[in-house]
Amino acid sequence: MTTSGEVARVETAVAERSGRTGYMVQPPTVPQTTEDQQPFLRRFPISAFGVCLGISSQAVLWNTLSKFPPTKSAHLFEIINLIVWCIAITVTVAVAFLYILKFIFQCGAIKREFNDSIKVVRINFFTSFKFSLTWWGYTFPMTAVAIASIRYYTEVTNAFTQIFAIVLSGISILTVTAICFATVLSDHQDLFPNEKNDQSQAGTTIDSSQ
Repeated sequence: MTTSGEVARVETAVAERSGRTGYMVQPPTVPQTTEDQQPFLRRFPISAFGVCLGISSQAVLWNTLSKFPPTKSAHLFEIINLIVWCIAITVTVAVAFLYILKFIFQCGAIKREFNDSIKVVRINFFTSFKFSLTWWGYTFPMTAVAIASIRYYTEVTNAFTQIFAIVLSGISILTVTAICFATVLSDHQDLFPNEKNDQSQAGTTIDSSQ
């Protein structure tokens, strides 16, 4: 972090050099300081449980596909089902463990998170397309519809219900896969942004209005 004393020394050196050479010297660029990053546990959001929900629902979908009559003979589906279940359990345990740590060391942040109805209840998906962990919350209903279509095919067996179940299952799998890659490739700061200090912002607004 650059201190005011260092900036003053740089400006003095530039002024002396300009006087000796007779022309202005462009001062070196001083790096701008950014907002300090808050501790990870404080930034760890409850929306991370959406990842658990999305992957777990995919495990249920692959289990259903392994028993789906048109694909029942393909043992590959059973292997994929086992792999997805292992991933789902691992992610769920990891997220739960991190949130328990947050409850122990950052209990105040959890209280603010649950009291903030905008953050927990309403997701502004259609006002901003910037990727975040909240996108995982939309994968569960999509996967649930795909599973329901497979169940419906077992009761009403015809070409239409079969194609309908396969198409919905494919869309669900492709969507979750894309979101999974987006999560892995996204910037850490975007996935876990700093907690907004509403109280300090409110205080700043009051001071400026006086």
